[in-house]
Parts: sequence; structure tokens; C-alpha cells
Amino acid sequence: IHQCDEDDQLLIVSDGSQRGSHISFGWVFGTMSGHIFAENSGHGYGTATSHRAEAWGMLSGTVFLYHLLTYTQGVDTDFPLQLKVTFCSDNAGLIQRLNQRTTYRTNFPNSTLSPDWELVEQIIDTASVIQAPITYEWVRGHQDDNTLDLPTPARYNIRADEL
Repeated sequence: IHQCDEDDQLLIVSDGSQRGSHISFGWVFGTMSGHIFAENSGHGYGTATSHRAEAWGMLSGTVFLYHLLTYTQGVDTDFPLQLKVTFCSDNAGLIQRLNQRTTYRTNFPNSTLSPDWELVEQIIDTASVIQAPITYEWVRGHQDDNTLDLPTPARYNIRADEL
């Protein structure tokens, strides 16, 4: 990350899966230029839905980035704080909810009635203390048929799905 060009962009692309009562996720962290720094997978908890699995993946990646930056920012004053970070998911509903949630600071009581509210809120809460510009973008999933000429977020999504 310290060697990234200021024009490069950091990506965390997550994917989730629900099979029966089991939910799992995977994520890939790297640069838009294709250099992968870390990847992870794990199990989610709660009501088994695809949306919840996707949210667990996004939360896991967000917490990882938070701890990575917390640990390394004090070590080197040349840390590229202004690198743009884009979180991607192939779940359009999750991306829509995250983008909507970034438009206001005070949480509305009615929003707590939304499914998986606590995960979306924790993603936003954790991301808010990361000292970098963050955006949330949708990536079309399951583009495995033509892996030769895909943009980096799509390739990372395929890898996250494998994880």
C-alpha cells in the first residue's frame, strides 16, 4: 500500500452465499491495477439470507481495513491517506442501502426495522472512522464465463465467490 501511486485506488470486493441455513462470505483486498494484498472468508450469523451473507462479507472487509490502517498509520508518516477506497458487492440492494445510509448522520428509528440493519449500521460506523475517501459500488457478479478481459472488480468478485 505504501508503494501505491496516488492515482491508484484500493478495492475491497466481497461476496456472500446462502445455502439452506448456512451463510458464508469471502472478500478480496487489492488495488485497481490488480495487486492483491489480502483475502479472507468466513461464516455469517443470523437469519440465513443472501443479503445478510453479503453484508457479513462487506463488514468483515471494512473491519479488516480499519485495523490495517489503525495499525500502520502511526508507523510511517508517508502512508497514502488520500487513496480512494471502493467497496464493491454484486448485491445491488446492499450497495443501495449503504449509499443511502451515507447521506445522513443521524439514524432514523424507522430504518432500524429494515432487515440486517445492524450489519449495515456497523459497516457505516466502522467506515466513518477510516481516514480515506470511501465509496460503495455495484459489480456484476458471476462473470466467470469470460475471465480473460474483465475489469479488476469483476475478477476480484469471482475470487471472493470462490473463497
